[in-house]
Amino acid sequence: MSNEEKQELQMNDEKRAFIREQIVPKRRSALKRFMGSAWKTSVLAIIFGVVGSFAFCAMSPYFDEVLGKEEEDTVVFVQPTQSPAATTKPVEEDDSKVQEPVQAVFDLDSYKEAYQLMKDIADEFNHSIVTVSGVQSGVDWFDNPAEASDADCGVIIADNGKELFILTSYKKISQVNHIQVTFENNETVEATLQGKDKDTNIAVIAVDQENLSKEIQKKLQVAVIGDSYYAQKGTPILALGNPTGYMYSMEIGMITGDEMEQYITDTMVELFSMDIDAVDEGAGVIVDLEGNIIGFITHQFDGEIKNSMCTAIAVNRVKSTIERIINGTPRAYFGVVASNIPEKYKKSLGAKHGIYVMEVVNDSPALDAGIQVGDIITDINDTEISSISNFNGALLSLKPKEEVLVKVLRTTQAENKEKTLTIVMGKK
Repeated sequence: MSNEEKQELQMNDEKRAFIREQIVPKRRSALKRFMGSAWKTSVLAIIFGVVGSFAFCAMSPYFDEVLGKEEEDTVVFVQPTQSPAATTKPVEEDDSKVQEPVQAVFDLDSYKEAYQLMKDIADEFNHSIVTVSGVQSGVDWFDNPAEASDADCGVIIADNGKELFILTSYKKISQVNHIQVTFENNETVEATLQGKDKDTNIAVIAVDQENLSKEIQKKLQVAVIGDSYYAQKGTPILALGNPTGYMYSMEIGMITGDEMEQYITDTMVELFSMDIDAVDEGAGVIVDLEGNIIGFITHQFDGEIKNSMCTAIAVNRVKSTIERIINGTPRAYFGVVASNIPEKYKKSLGAKHGIYVMEVVNDSPALDAGIQVGDIITDINDTEISSISNFNGALLSLKPKEEVLVKVLRTTQAENKEKTLTIVMGKK
């Protein structure tokens, strides 16, 4: 064999060796390897969970005993079921929908928490409470100049950026030389009378904010006047101010009766009573559990309403009066105390609508115009009068010295029953 043939044969052997090295056994795919590992892990997890559950159930009583776990006393109220007599179709029981009984728990801690929440409301509201003192100048036993003061509570109800407006009792400041206001930190400043309403014993005084320290300006808070429409029998309330005769005292109670109507000059107010003792020196406001004012403690009608419980004027009826006093808006004055007429008496009086005059105030525009007790006021300037609320609304649209035509039905004389009178409105 020649050398060339030997070289060619050697080269062919080398090529075949290269081919043999490239052929390898087939390997498992990566996906199959992952699935195998996951299956093993899942099996182990299930085994571990089963063993752990049995262990926890077995050891739970032991831990309860060691830790001293106590069962709570609960009161369970079960919802009443429907009477079989009222069922028109048989009720099929569904074991898959078992309703749990309704549970209600009220223990001593709940009781304490409820009272603490009410105390928190009072503490927050007290930032709106101040002490109002009417100072009367005079002389002592030795003819030396002296001053006497009578304190009452007041409530900050408005702030126009320049003055604070404080609601208080008019009788305590009606005959004084000057008025002082003392705040929470015992800081005292002078105040002026903004206006008053004698029939409700309400007065508003003003304090110049420039006379207040920065500490007071940061702490003071304007009270929110709420809605007494929702003050129904059974409504829980707080009496704040000085309901017991002591400043910043507090009473807790509820409204015990429906609103009572009390007719006063040119309008009416609603009163409600509470299960709180009526203290002669007590005053202040009634607030709901939101901390909003819904009434003002009053002794104005104690002689007419025999009630040993505290009485309050519902706030809704006096809102407009307070707003007009604060804004300095003149209020028209008519001068009658009138009442609504029950439907059963309207026919016998010959009136389809109107209000019945029970009293004509002395030196009033009504008296000057010839209004008499027993008259039925039916129209003012062609506006039909159907109730005291309607009558008061008509007066609110009038101004002092404005001349109006008033139609009345006179029930005390047989002739000339219907009359039209001209009245010049006075100033409240």
